[in-house]
Amino acid sequence: MYIVLAIVALSFMAVAHEYGHFLAAKRSGIAVEEFSLGFGPKILSYKKEETQYSIRLIPFLAYVKIKGEEGESEDPDSFYAQPVSKRLFTILAGPVMNIIIAILIFFLVYSVFGDISHLSTRIKDVTKGLPAYEVGIRKGDKIVEINGVEIKSWEDVIREIGGSNGEEITIKVERDGKILSFNVKPVKSEDGRWIIGIVSDFERVSIFEAFWLALKEIWRVLTLVALSLRMIVRGNISGIAGPVGIVKFTADVGRQAGGVAFIWFSGVISLALGITNLLPIPALDGGRLMFIIYEAITKRRVPPEKENLVHFIGYVILIGLMFVITFFDILRFFK
Repeated sequence: MYIVLAIVALSFMAVAHEYGHFLAAKRSGIAVEEFSLGFGPKILSYKKEETQYSIRLIPFLAYVKIKGEEGESEDPDSFYAQPVSKRLFTILAGPVMNIIIAILIFFLVYSVFGDISHLSTRIKDVTKGLPAYEVGIRKGDKIVEINGVEIKSWEDVIREIGGSNGEEITIKVERDGKILSFNVKPVKSEDGRWIIGIVSDFERVSIFEAFWLALKEIWRVLTLVALSLRMIVRGNISGIAGPVGIVKFTADVGRQAGGVAFIWFSGVISLALGITNLLPIPALDGGRLMFIIYEAITKRRVPPEKENLVHFIGYVILIGLMFVITFFDILRFFK
């Protein structure tokens, strides 16, 4: 199930990216010849105004064909017939759409579920039949003290219970403004840990804190992308993931950490997709931006045939790199 969801999530991010280009082009008066979901032979299509909307055989990823983007048309509604500002807006819209979606996903996760990087000392669930439930500890109780030690984090709870060696401990909890005390004797779990049968909840945050955490997450992913690029420059691509690796890793996150982590990681994918496309690499949006910026500064446009050659070479290199990365992805998959 999570593999299917991972494919859907990755495809959604790609569709959102192309839809950003589509909306910006339409708003800028640039004709869009086709908006396609998936690739391969067409199985369904219809035309509205100048745009053909298609669904292709392999429903994975998407693409948008903007009129004259390759410099083949000089019509008034073609890409290069527009001023620099509209072309910049159209190219930037795809990556920006991914970045906006990532911020919204992070904000949604933090505002609804809390700070998923920090577990609170409030109990989310108590397992029936285990010591905590038997002595009267209940869902919603907040642990404030264990054996006289003030509890400030869930790590404190794990440390005190785990270090009990099975001896009885005294736990104080806050419930409805009152402090209650319970004597609990931990038992061993199947993996050899001392437990009492309680589960923590994520630390709840305000709307403003959720937004701040979302921005911090953006910065964290930026540093990860920078690290990945440094690895590629140094020739170490064994730790870099392509589409196969991304789908597998996203599915693994969902299976091991649950739906919340899966949603969060989808935001990471969207952000990484947006940032990567902004890199000044031929064939990517960032490469096209460099040519437009050059034109804006020099007031001269690079001849279409030369620009297309640069993008073609960049495309061939990227495809080759993708094949190598996919090879490592498949090796990791079978391992």
